[in-house]
Amino acid sequence: MTMDFLPTIESRETDELIIISKSSTDEYQQEAIERAKKELEKRNISQNEIDKRLNEIFKDQNEYIDQVQTKMGNEDYSVFEKLWMIIFWPRELFFGWTLRKDGYPTKAKNRLKLIGIGIVLYLVFILSSLI
Repeated sequence: MTMDFLPTIESRETDELIIISKSSTDEYQQEAIERAKKELEKRNISQNEIDKRLNEIFKDQNEYIDQVQTKMGNEDYSVFEKLWMIIFWPRELFFGWTLRKDGYPTKAKNRLKLIGIGIVLYLVFILSSLI
């Protein structure tokens, strides 16, 4: 029994077929893998070309991931967010502890600084009101 896939295997782009044909049954059904291989044969794409293109796809994907990680690593809070964190620092104690783990080291470091500034400002305000 043949299965229908949406979109059909025949209508998919060559790069997608290459990825499907080189995937495991954990990612795609065995029938989809076999049909992708047959479609690549129909399109006269050799195994050497498939391997070369797959390496290019992985290289492009890794470059994109590196770009995203670099962007996330350098991302910082807006001026409004910084002011908000300074004023409402007690609220911030309950959130944002996973920023470094999530790939935002700059935000994690600045968050602690902003909470510290908020604490100092609150202390100054309280002590100045006592005098």
